[in-house]
Amino acid sequence: MVKINGRTGWFPSNYVEEVLDHVYPGGNGNVGSNGCSVESRSAVAVVPVPTSSTHTTNVLEILNRVLQCVIGLYSFDASTAEELSFRKGERLDIIDHPAHDPDWWLARNTVGEQGLVPKNYIEVVSPGNTSTGTLMEREPWFFGRISRDEADRLLASGREGEFLVRDSESNPGDLSISMRGVERNKHFKVQTIGGQLHIGSRAFPSMTSLIQHYTANPIFSSGTEKLYLTRPLPK
Repeated sequence: MVKINGRTGWFPSNYVEEVLDHVYPGGNGNVGSNGCSVESRSAVAVVPVPTSSTHTTNVLEILNRVLQCVIGLYSFDASTAEELSFRKGERLDIIDHPAHDPDWWLARNTVGEQGLVPKNYIEVVSPGNTSTGTLMEREPWFFGRISRDEADRLLASGREGEFLVRDSESNPGDLSISMRGVERNKHFKVQTIGGQLHIGSRAFPSMTSLIQHYTANPIFSSGTEKLYLTRPLPK
């Protein structure tokens, strides 16, 4: 992000030249809530160049894509207009890895605000895609941040095997699968570790592959019931 004549905006890294001297005389400067030092960023000098509709389209594609989904390991308060504040456990979409600034990534939050975030303050929880928005919010089975009690209330009108995926209440960044069982509803913890989803002793690259597996294999088995995921609970 750069400010010129009072206007602030994003620019492509191949259109600027890095200036290494007389930058951030305070040294490492920022210290976040966890006590870690946040590396200062180098300044850039803008090089005016002709623009075209193709160039504009390419910039928009970069800003709309999602490279990774991450969660905040610690809370971070922005100290400049080009940075993005976030809370511990908050989910963000990473939309660019600036080549000139490898310790900072360009992120977008759930309300569309964008800015640079320190890479050592976040953890990748899933790979990205090329569409706008978070990875799962458009999926019919994803109900977002609802409580276990709310999931039970919704499943009360469902059929055996119908399910939903929600954000974990107790472990930010993790997920839970809630499904309608024969005797009572079941809730399964899904942990995000190293970019994979872990349920019990199994690991899956995505929630879609996890769901596909448990539509063909029982997700729960006992002497009185054997449960498969059948279809998302209608919203």
